[in-house]
Amino acid sequence: EFNGSAPPTLALRVRLLGIFLEGPYRRISMSRLHEPGSGWGLLASRRLQQLRLYRAHLSAAVLGVVLGSILQARLLTPQCPVGAACIFGPPGVQPYVEFAEIAGFWAVYEVQRQLYTVQSPFQHIAVYETNFHGRILTIDTALMLTERDERNYHEMLSHVPLNYLPEARRVLVIGGGDGGTVTQAVRHANLREVVWVEIDEIVVRTSRKYFPKVSAGADDSRVKLVTRNAAHWVAEQQFSALRDAEGRTGDGFDVVLIDSTDFGQAEPLFSAEVYASVKRL
Repeated sequence: EFNGSAPPTLALRVRLLGIFLEGPYRRISMSRLHEPGSGWGLLASRRLQQLRLYRAHLSAAVLGVVLGSILQARLLTPQCPVGAACIFGPPGVQPYVEFAEIAGFWAVYEVQRQLYTVQSPFQHIAVYETNFHGRILTIDTALMLTERDERNYHEMLSHVPLNYLPEARRVLVIGGGDGGTVTQAVRHANLREVVWVEIDEIVVRTSRKYFPKVSAGADDSRVKLVTRNAAHWVAEQQFSALRDAEGRTGDGFDVVLIDSTDFGQAEPLFSAEVYASVKRL
C-alpha cells in the first residue's frame, strides 16, 4: 500500500520473492519420488500440488511487485498541470512546502502560451506568457526572471553598491544575460564604461527580443558586451594590464556585479580562484 514513504529496496523485494520459492523446494527430494511404499507417491503428489499453488502465488506476487512499482513511480513523479510552467529546483533539494503549490515543484505558473524555446550550446532557454507575472524566462527549467518583479532583484543588485560609490567610473557585470543589471547600472551618469561578460549570446538575443525593457541598457554607448566564459576572462584580464604598487591594474574596475545562476555553466564562478582574480581587477 502506498503511503508516501520511501519505496522498498531491491533487497527486500528479492527476499519477498525468495519466501515464495523457499518452501516447496526445500523439502522435496526428487530422488525419493520413485521409492515404492511408505506413501511417497501420495506425498509427492501433494508436494507437486503445493508447488503449483506456490507458483501461482509467485506469479501473482511478481505481477503485484511490477504493478506496484509502476504505480509508486507514477505517484512519486510530480505531474505538471496542462497549461502551466512548472519550475524545478536544484536536484535533491526539496522546496519549502508552504510555497510549493504542487509537490515536487518549486513554483507553478499558469501560462497562456510558450513564446519561444531554444537549446543553446550551453543551456535550454524558454520564454512563457503568464496571466499574472507577464513574460517569464527560464533556463534549464529554472526561473530567471518575471516581467512583474524583475526590478526587485536588479535594482538591489545594482544600486546598493553603486550608490555607495558615487565616483565610480568603470563597472564589470558578470553574467546577467537578460540585461536587467546592465540596464539599472547605466542609470548612473557617473559611469564611463560598463563591461558586460556573458557566456551565452543566445540568452542576450532572447532577452533583447522578448524583454526589451529589461535589456534596454544594452543600447547604451557605455556598454561593452564580451561573449566569453567569465571565469576564463577574469583569469586572463588580471595579467593583461600594468599594476600599481598594491597589485591592482592601472585601469581597474570600481565595482564588480556578479549576476549569475549557481548551477550549470555558472558553477566555475563560485571558486576562490575566480574571486581572487576579480579582486585583482
